[in-house]
Amino acid sequence: MDQDCNGYDLTINVHYAVYSHDGSKLALRVTSALRDAAELEIVGVGPLSWRAVRRDWIFGSATPDGPLPRIIIRGVEGEVMAVPRQPTRVR
Repeated sequence: MDQDCNGYDLTINVHYAVYSHDGSKLALRVTSALRDAAELEIVGVGPLSWRAVRRDWIFGSATPDGPLPRIIIRGVEGEVMAVPRQPTRVR
């Protein structure tokens, strides 16, 4: 269903969003029915990378302000919010 009347159905699906144990890196995997045309990015952080072999978008880097409590993934079809798993201390 076209939620924001932009001509696209919202098909962004966040498979995982996890920070490393020390919080230095966010690992994110996202898919969209638009595949490589989705133009996905994390708002305020930067673009995701398209992997044609797996037909998904990934991000595996630091976020500028450290671990974020929530992230917004935006593309041509709209945006979704994700709550990443926060860093945990290794015992």
